[in-house]
Amino acid sequence: MRSNPTAGVARAARLGAVPTSLFVYGTLMPGRLRWGLLEGVAVSHAPDSVAGRLWDTGEGWPAARFSRPLGVSALESVDPVDPVDPAGTIPGWVVGVRAADLAGLLPVLDEVETGFRRVRVRTLGGAEAWGYEALVREAWWQAIERWDAAEER
Repeated sequence: MRSNPTAGVARAARLGAVPTSLFVYGTLMPGRLRWGLLEGVAVSHAPDSVAGRLWDTGEGWPAARFSRPLGVSALESVDPVDPVDPAGTIPGWVVGVRAADLAGLLPVLDEVETGFRRVRVRTLGGAEAWGYEALVREAWWQAIERWDAAEER
């Protein structure tokens, strides 16, 4: 039998062992293309930011690299001349999710966020949240200060 990596997440979330918030910086932000995936389970959402770097992938969505993900090592940039700036910030939103909905939501987001890994981050506002960062930073991506592209996919 295959193990379920999110088994027990809802119980652990209720006990405070895992974050019940998500940090979103692109198409999952309120009013954006994929906000509908979160809107029905969100109990709160507020602007916040995380240390790291943001890029426009040219594919209709952004990609981030966090400077200090919690509990895992930071990923190296493909281009050693263009490392993740620890002083940089990624503006986005912290979205609070009902603990009972978290176990069902995370596998859906993991599927949507192909090419990204889910990590815990601490926002500059002090919240601990799940965030998705790119596994690979492509050389042609353009560094951006915030995601505001009109054409999302």
